[in-house]
Amino acid sequence: MHPDSEPARRLAALTESGDDSTIVRTAAAYFRGRVVPRRLWVMPIPKERDPAFVDERADKAVKHLITTRAGEEQFGNELPWFDPAKKINTIARFPHFDYLAPAYYHSGDERYASAMVRDMMDFIRNVPVEAPDGYHVQTVFTINPWNWVLLQWRVKRWMDALVHLRMSPSLSDEQYLRIMLRIWEEVDWLGPRKVLGLHNGTLGNLSAILYAAVHFPETSRSESWLQDAGSFYSGFLDSAFYPGEFLVELTLGYSEGTLLMCLDMFDGLPTDSPTGLRLRAETRPKLERIVDAHVGMMKPDRSLPRYGDHGIYDIRDRLLRKSAALFDREDLLYLAGSDNDPDALASRQSFPFESDPYYLSGYYAMRDGWHVDANYLSMDAGPFGTNHHHGDKLSITVSGDGAEFIVDPGTSLYSSIEPGPRIDLRPGYMHNNLTVDGVDVNTGWDRHYGFDVLENRWVTNTTYDFLEGTYEFRNNLIDVIWRRSVLFKKGDYWIVLDALLGDGTRQVESNFQTMIGSDVEMSLDRVGITASNGAHLSIDSLPDDGLDPNVVVADTTFPGTTFLLQYPGFVDWTLGGRGWVGTFGNERKLDATQSHPAPAVVFKGAVALPHHTVHVLSPSKNKQKIQRSIDWLERSESRWRLAIRDDGSDVHDELVWFPTGRTDPREKLEDESGYWFRADAQRVTEIIVLNRDKIAISSGGESISISFDEPFEGVISRSADGWTLFGDRFLSAPVTLESFAISKGMLAAPRRFVGHPDGQPVIIEPGQTYEIRAQ
Repeated sequence: MHPDSEPARRLAALTESGDDSTIVRTAAAYFRGRVVPRRLWVMPIPKERDPAFVDERADKAVKHLITTRAGEEQFGNELPWFDPAKKINTIARFPHFDYLAPAYYHSGDERYASAMVRDMMDFIRNVPVEAPDGYHVQTVFTINPWNWVLLQWRVKRWMDALVHLRMSPSLSDEQYLRIMLRIWEEVDWLGPRKVLGLHNGTLGNLSAILYAAVHFPETSRSESWLQDAGSFYSGFLDSAFYPGEFLVELTLGYSEGTLLMCLDMFDGLPTDSPTGLRLRAETRPKLERIVDAHVGMMKPDRSLPRYGDHGIYDIRDRLLRKSAALFDREDLLYLAGSDNDPDALASRQSFPFESDPYYLSGYYAMRDGWHVDANYLSMDAGPFGTNHHHGDKLSITVSGDGAEFIVDPGTSLYSSIEPGPRIDLRPGYMHNNLTVDGVDVNTGWDRHYGFDVLENRWVTNTTYDFLEGTYEFRNNLIDVIWRRSVLFKKGDYWIVLDALLGDGTRQVESNFQTMIGSDVEMSLDRVGITASNGAHLSIDSLPDDGLDPNVVVADTTFPGTTFLLQYPGFVDWTLGGRGWVGTFGNERKLDATQSHPAPAVVFKGAVALPHHTVHVLSPSKNKQKIQRSIDWLERSESRWRLAIRDDGSDVHDELVWFPTGRTDPREKLEDESGYWFRADAQRVTEIIVLNRDKIAISSGGESISISFDEPFEGVISRSADGWTLFGDRFLSAPVTLESFAISKGMLAAPRRFVGHPDGQPVIIEPGQTYEIRAQ
């Protein structure tokens, strides 16, 4: 202990006159009588006792029948810390303490306390502090109690256990001190072995060291632990997360879980220490930016898309309320409520929150509000990441009207004693993307940190979102590039454009995985998905695009994959076909040890490249179906026009698109361009311009001609006495509106519009709105 600490001073007076029992009793009395830490990290103390509390797992654990998510296993009198044959191979984490501790707190039954003391002392007797030669923090955990996935959790649980048991007669003073000293020794052993790279395991090790420093300020090692773990912690936020974004693993479940650990560590930093105060000031702005990114990807049901392994179903307590309390953020507290106003946070909806950002990780979310019934689409258009990744490039998820319609298949538990099926959900064909000639999206050897800013086109404003991303099948020696573009007319629908660029005839499959409990109806050019709450999504397609819809549910036939299937030996997944969803992060009410059947809609057929498909995704409103038909108005290799008509309205929309054709593999792929407009029977009311300098519209007896000196991005809307023009911030420089003219009828002279009284061209600054009036 530190010589200036209170227990050291008390013991100093006893070293000459006191016997060993007095010293033990005095030291234990000090630690057992300390003020309880304000918050325990793993096994928190409930707010109040519940005499009716019952957890059968605790009664079983007293008899060494241990229960985890993997199932149950009966052990003998001593636990098999080194036995590779044990089925619950994380026993050295002491997972059973998570239910023994609350059972003891609520009941006061010493059986539970005695069981916890028994197992900690068993470990101390049978597992030395120093690992044998050849063992290190990454030696496989099935035989290695020092493995990082075990040690960090054991240390933190033991610290919490000492708080729960501090008044228990089942824990003697000598046992209390032996357990406390063992914690200190394990933290000292871990210190020089803590760094595992840009991985959540590194943070777990740091958190164990930091927790010990906060928990035991009396030890002479406390300040060095704090400085060591704190400095690495601050650096971890800079290196393991893309700046203000997500964990470089690029799996959203692990990213959120790692962020939660970071928030716990921030909360635990001492406020009465110069080192702690410095670390708080240094790490707070980093953490808030990372929190905002995760909130930006949040689905309307307050979950995160399940890209990659792991998954979190509800982040209200874990992230929103926790961050709101730490950073005094009323906006996050507001989002954690259930009665969110559709207009709340209107200036920060889709993520990234600004057009054309400096962005590395590649997760995008389109939304038209923060309320639970909001329309939402996410897409993964970034690198694959460094670990735990799936073949989910350009895969989308879709929610609306209070339901999840199209979901990422998620993850099955890595292993379980319980029967399956546990399907391997990582391959690309399981996700909402394309397969070409049997080749699905796969990571290849792409397990690197992405240093280059993404070149995806991302535009977001209050009227529309647009995202364009690409994937190359060339790493599998197929000379095909896939570009997926999504236009979201906020409040209405999405247009999903898939362009396959290459040549020859290819067998193509386009997958849309629906949520558990969905009903699917289909015709040649329309698929209807009805969720369990009655909400509906209509997927309307062009009738002659060569891809016909099919429904697949719980297919056990493995179609083959190019995804790398290497994984640790303890994983017990089986390979299967489409139509499965894992509940790990998808639906917590269902058995997490199994993968569950859910309809997958697969559009497939043989098509000649280059090939374009168009899907219009229309969510219901207030559980009332909205269906739209799509028809060709014009079609050529360099330009096509689509009519999009609401089956129950006189209003119709058109999309004019200028696609990229066959591209030389040695040349950079050019951005596509076009414009969308809405019209009623009389006139055009709104125009969205997408990377285009010339607009020519003819609709309802009205012809509109607009010209800019450079490609324009933004919105042109009819007002009471003219037009308003908004230039999106995607524009990197001002753009000049050269001309704007409207003609009515064949013989009418065009009516010209200008933005300046003297008739000079309008210089459009990014992010600004202009009034355009008749000349």
